[in-house]
Amino acid sequence: MALAPLDWIVISLYIVMILGVGLAVMRRAHRGTNEYFLTGRSLPWWVAGTSMVATSFSVDTPLLITGWVRTGGIQQNWVWWSLAISGMVAVFALSRLWRRAKIVTDVELTELRYSGQSAQWLRGFRGFWLAIPVNVIAMALVLRAMGKVAEAVVGWPPELSLPIVGGIAFVYALFAGLWGVVITDFVQFFIALGGAVIFAIFAVEHVGGLTSLVDNLSSGGLLNFFPHPPAGSSCWQGAFWTPALVGLAVYSLIQWWAYLNSDGGGKIIQRMSASKNERHAMLGVLWFNIAHYVIRPWPWILVALASVIVYPEMSDPEMAYPRLMMDILPAGWLGLLIAGFLAAFMSTIDTQLNWGSSYLINDIYRRFIVKNAHDRHYLLASKVSVLILSILTVGVALFIDSVRGAFMFILAFGAGTGAVYILRWFWWRINAWTEISAMIASTIISSSLYILNKYAGAGISYPAIISITAFGSAFIWIAVTFVTRPVPTTHLCKFYQRTQPWGAWGPVKAALSSPAEIGKHNEAAKAISWVALGAVGLFGLLLGIGKLLLGDSGTGIVLLVVAGICWTLLIITGGLGGKAVVVGNATTKN
Repeated sequence: MALAPLDWIVISLYIVMILGVGLAVMRRAHRGTNEYFLTGRSLPWWVAGTSMVATSFSVDTPLLITGWVRTGGIQQNWVWWSLAISGMVAVFALSRLWRRAKIVTDVELTELRYSGQSAQWLRGFRGFWLAIPVNVIAMALVLRAMGKVAEAVVGWPPELSLPIVGGIAFVYALFAGLWGVVITDFVQFFIALGGAVIFAIFAVEHVGGLTSLVDNLSSGGLLNFFPHPPAGSSCWQGAFWTPALVGLAVYSLIQWWAYLNSDGGGKIIQRMSASKNERHAMLGVLWFNIAHYVIRPWPWILVALASVIVYPEMSDPEMAYPRLMMDILPAGWLGLLIAGFLAAFMSTIDTQLNWGSSYLINDIYRRFIVKNAHDRHYLLASKVSVLILSILTVGVALFIDSVRGAFMFILAFGAGTGAVYILRWFWWRINAWTEISAMIASTIISSSLYILNKYAGAGISYPAIISITAFGSAFIWIAVTFVTRPVPTTHLCKFYQRTQPWGAWGPVKAALSSPAEIGKHNEAAKAISWVALGAVGLFGLLLGIGKLLLGDSGTGIVLLVVAGICWTLLIITGGLGGKAVVVGNATTKN
């Protein structure tokens, strides 16, 4: 089906709208780098959280989930559902700490937490590591998925579509800064979500309704929420541990703390830092996790399941989503969904460009190359860095074939660093060389395993890659931690007084001279219980809604009741409230 004139009108209106917003906020965004990268630290939680949601999924996400569901069923989503555990850690254990740090980028924390030349070297190295290899690969993944959609919609080859859509995103990111990104994110989230919901309704009706969908797929295992062991086997038998069960164990027990964004991730941290205060930062991350894991997945999953009935065989399972879109959506609705694709694409790419530029400028160029220039100079340099990142992204995207493969490579690439990013808040002994060795080890181990798979046919599974990378890197960074000098206590005292973390800070607390300096709060037990309640509550909502949609109303209601109890307990115990926190000798309101 070709695009009708009405579809082009809807798409054109969307493009005019976002460009208009970019021009409207350009003057404010260009007041200085603090406005360009952090909006002057003035975001309310609902804007910050919605921006987190909008930027965390893009056009690649429905294609990715469609490929998973078609090849392995609903249970394949545990590859990313398991990351909700680290999401709850970010909400209840880290969001307040990040906001108290008052930094521009998460990389800036390195010189706040560590000291000396090793901290300086780490800041520059990690800024480059995140801005170039990690960020460019992530953007190329999104851009390649947009190219697949363009190929399905208008027949453009990647050599034509990738520079065009990449150029649109570049122009917007150049003018709008983070102000334009978060404002359009708020609108784009509802456009993208609305388009996905409408498409799901059409897809389900096309196959005869939810009952017909369940009846057609009930015997193939695609509707299973969890992998099932072989009948009659015991957990003590090798046959019990199928690849799917081993994968689930790795995702839920290892991956959530091992992966690159275990501490929230740079884009989320950027919005925490841009929030009004600690409470707004916490509520923003909470809303993000609920929308990300509970609200968004099911429209995509339903479309993926419907596509199995319509197209039982496809050489590229990821293309089932855009193909079904073109085949069943009427004029106008098709334009709206394509506008939703563009919205998802723009919200992610614009954030990635702004975020990557913040590393290059704040943590490399301004810190080490040109240190005392006027802020206008750094604004110009920011725009140049956005252009450089855009060119690199288009180049890398031309070499990506599989959205799933690129996504899982990104997860594995940083799987040796996540534990360090969490522990540096709660264990005084972590130092700059701990992080440096973890990044180097994770990069070498994960890349080597992927090279062995691709060129030597090693056949190492993804769960095995995650496990080997996580524990192999841990062996190295733990050894490096104990053979290198700890951060000087005087420096750690300044960090502790500024952020008031909980955990193993015995030598630091002993060095502080008064209870006022140490702080009067005891957050450890509460935070851990809140993380547990939040995780159970989140999974209860996620799985309960899924069970209701697929006809298992009894189980769905039970899961929703459990979720309701957890969220009620969080409210009663103060997990969602805001108290005064003693920081140094001053009391601040969250």
